[in-house]
Amino acid sequence: MAPLDLNFSSLVVLLAVVALAFLAVRRIVRRGLCDSGGTCDSCGKAGGCSSCSAVDKMVADMERAALVKKL
Repeated sequence: MAPLDLNFSSLVVLLAVVALAFLAVRRIVRRGLCDSGGTCDSCGKAGGCSSCSAVDKMVADMERAALVKKL
């Protein structure tokens, strides 16, 4: 097995990856997996927030439009 060599540049990259992973986990813990841009306090509940339902409506509209184009 090759020895693990940590020079300055690999240490900087490792620290950047660890910092970004920490920020990503912190964001998921604070906001959940909702990415609508609003406050989304009720996204985990039935119905979701107004921003999430707007995204769901937009996706349904695009799917309908794609289906009509195929026909």
